[in-house]
Amino acid sequence: MHNTIYKIGLVSENPTLTAEFYKDQFSYSEVITPNISKGSILLSGLAGPFLHIYPSEITELECGLHHISIAVEDVCSVILNMEKYGARRVEGFQKLLDAPSSVFMEDPEGILLQIVSERDKLTEN
Repeated sequence: MHNTIYKIGLVSENPTLTAEFYKDQFSYSEVITPNISKGSILLSGLAGPFLHIYPSEITELECGLHHISIAVEDVCSVILNMEKYGARRVEGFQKLLDAPSSVFMEDPEGILLQIVSERDKLTEN
């Protein structure tokens, strides 16, 4: 089974400044797409996952890591296996534009994971 970390969500008080940091330090570039939350910024690097930077006022969360998105071939079987290890589904998250068939889970330590179907991953335009 082929699973990949494809996106990391961050919460920032100043998404523009945070984006500039990642662009300057790690050669990320901004991805222009209508399929992200208003006020957030999507960055793509040379290798590795997208960075999705959310403004703190829309998430109502403290700054830092918001979630890790993992693209999988079979969402249902991954969720069932995760639940065997103590992960739980998180209620209250609406379907996101960038992942119509995704489920939010918390791992056994409480880290928020977005499990996304491989076919529904964001791609660069």
